[in-house]
Amino acid sequence: MKQEWETVTGGSAQSSATDRLSELQPFRMPKPIQQYSYQQIAALQIMFSFLNHLRTQTTPLVLHRKKPLVWDDEELHHSMFDRDPEGYALAALAQGVTGWQQARILLEILRRSWVGIPDDSRKILEQIAALLTALLEPEQTLTVFLALRRLRANHNHTSRAIVRWVVNHPGLEDLAVCRRPAVADCLEHALGKATIRAIARQANHEGTGWASTPINRLLSNPDRVKAVLPFLFHASKTQPTAQTLYPVAHTLIRRIWRPTESLPEVVTPTNRGDIAATLVHLYRGGATPELVEAIETYVNQAAAGLPVFSGRLTVVLDASASSRGYGDREFCCISQSVAFQRVLATLCAQTRTMTVGGQEDPPVPYGPTDLATAVLDAVADNPDLVVVLSDGYENSCQGDLAAVVAALPAAGCDTPVVFCHSKFSHSDDLQLRRPANNLTALEFWHEREFPSLIERLWCLARGNHGWETLKDHWRTELFRWYKELMVWTRLD
Repeated sequence: MKQEWETVTGGSAQSSATDRLSELQPFRMPKPIQQYSYQQIAALQIMFSFLNHLRTQTTPLVLHRKKPLVWDDEELHHSMFDRDPEGYALAALAQGVTGWQQARILLEILRRSWVGIPDDSRKILEQIAALLTALLEPEQTLTVFLALRRLRANHNHTSRAIVRWVVNHPGLEDLAVCRRPAVADCLEHALGKATIRAIARQANHEGTGWASTPINRLLSNPDRVKAVLPFLFHASKTQPTAQTLYPVAHTLIRRIWRPTESLPEVVTPTNRGDIAATLVHLYRGGATPELVEAIETYVNQAAAGLPVFSGRLTVVLDASASSRGYGDREFCCISQSVAFQRVLATLCAQTRTMTVGGQEDPPVPYGPTDLATAVLDAVADNPDLVVVLSDGYENSCQGDLAAVVAALPAAGCDTPVVFCHSKFSHSDDLQLRRPANNLTALEFWHEREFPSLIERLWCLARGNHGWETLKDHWRTELFRWYKELMVWTRLD
């Protein structure tokens, strides 16, 4: 894939970045953008922080007998739902969200009233709830349902979600035997204690009354449920046959949804992703038509299924001498940086790449690391997002980048700038590789981290370009998964 590269030259002295900053002083955003830009930046930072929270926090929800629900980040989830109910629910589908954070999102959307939410958004919320109840571990789902009981949340959408999950569960018999009290409590909360017990008594007797019960319209296999309900509510002593296999269905759904492959513990130059591995071969042995074609194929494969950004993106690619590395790690950092840059360029048609240091395609590392001047040149073009790809060694005018970033708001520039650390492995020490602590920083070392990285980058783009891009992508994925997974909690 042919790339257009711009080389940033000059600016090696401290004064050059200062001069470029003074040139930027008259630079101003168009009035509508300038008027709301800082409010928008604050909102985008909140969404970015929320996505990071969903990926990193694993504290479980805890229910103690006769004590309030232990939910450490309840206020955060509550405020995010108020901000954007549909976007909040769709965020459960973001890359790397932990199970207990998905459980919190399920709890929040089921306990809240949907009055005032548009019909299209309600449908999204209901589909998200149906998908999450199937994806989560059954113990997590039951914890959410029992928490809803504790919170006295009994909206119609709440009741439907609970009943569908229980009565249509592939392991209903196992679930009834192994988690009998919890399942009974959930159904009593959803339908009312008197109602569900009356239905259980009708199910235990011959006659036509069972067919007219309110639960019947939600059942995929009425005969199966008719055999289990009397046991659940002590209307029959006949115990269903159980093999404790009820978690299996959830495990299979998760494997189909997003197959997980662990990252390698022993890292080599060629097991950090196909694009970077091929680039290492190209750097060390020279370019051949086969390698160039393979790189383009791998880039297209890596970009397939990722959200496409419609805004304007500028990538500052650090190809200075330090990015070359040495020994077994030679060309590894620059290879991963170039790999990610090419995926970004594939996902954003309006991408401008500025190379600091090396030339050619792909750039061969050499020269100093003057990132400050490159960032000034990048924001002068007024893109929606600037991404700095670097190994983190600022070997020219150390601290200059941090000073420039701190001065940008006063110069009237509201373009978000994100620093992405290109590492060799997960254990790299970045203590001396942080040229600007006042920049939002992300890290990556393997190609499998690209999807999560891209979601967080698009989330930070100025205006609504990035967030709306993510929501559209998650909606598309939701509709596809909803059809393909054939979960038992589906509404149709």
